[in-house]
Amino acid sequence: MEWGAGITTAEIIALRVRHAGFRARMDEVLAANELLLLQRFRYPARCPAKGKARQNVRMRLLRYTTPFSLGGVPVVAIPCSAGGVQFGRRAGIMTRSLLRLAARLGAQENKN
Repeated sequence: MEWGAGITTAEIIALRVRHAGFRARMDEVLAANELLLLQRFRYPARCPAKGKARQNVRMRLLRYTTPFSLGGVPVVAIPCSAGGVQFGRRAGIMTRSLLRLAARLGAQENKN
């Protein structure tokens, strides 16, 4: 909270500009590549790690989820015992097809 309260208006404006640029780049990537597939890191429900080790686990998780989150990208995550995958698609375009794909993959996984 202290850190956040110390951010100046100029810094906030600069970060918003940077974020808008990132989102624009994500839109470009998704316009050229209809669907993106990223690894889904498995975060244990009871993470035994403490301190720095726990922070490393969190950073591994965020490496895969942050780009989609900051990009405002609709995502469907398909879990499996080793972690899984997440599919992202450009916002506002064919989100239903992303859900249908996830449902089909989930149904296929249940058959195996």
